[in-house]
Amino acid sequence: MRARNAREFCILARRMRLDGGEWPMKGSVSAVLVAAALAACSGPMHEPKADAKYLTVFVTKDGILEIDGREASLYELERALQSAVEVGAVVLFAREPPERDRAPIARMVLQMVRDRQLEVRQCRNRDFSDAIAPDGRLRPR
Repeated sequence: MRARNAREFCILARRMRLDGGEWPMKGSVSAVLVAAALAACSGPMHEPKADAKYLTVFVTKDGILEIDGREASLYELERALQSAVEVGAVVLFAREPPERDRAPIARMVLQMVRDRQLEVRQCRNRDFSDAIAPDGRLRPR
């Protein structure tokens, strides 16, 4: 995997740290570069503006996917994510704790978001009120 710009480099560095993945280079030079990248990228990438566009994605404990409050398929999610990329939207993601094994749909959704390098904000509330203010604008983190 190769970064084309500073933002992608930060994303790649974070994934290497979080996923325990291997960095493409070996040796002490690699360690120094990764440490510098993580230090430079340790803060948030950027804080989205309050009037930024957003897409809400919710996964129920039974694995049912909801996009902007309505039940949807993975195909519809693909289309919605493509539209989100085009307008630079933030993805607000929440899920109910699954009763059975971890819901694979939640992992698939997050992977689809990651693949498109969209900013994702994990929310605790099904109504996304921890991320959306009463006026419909994004709350600051």
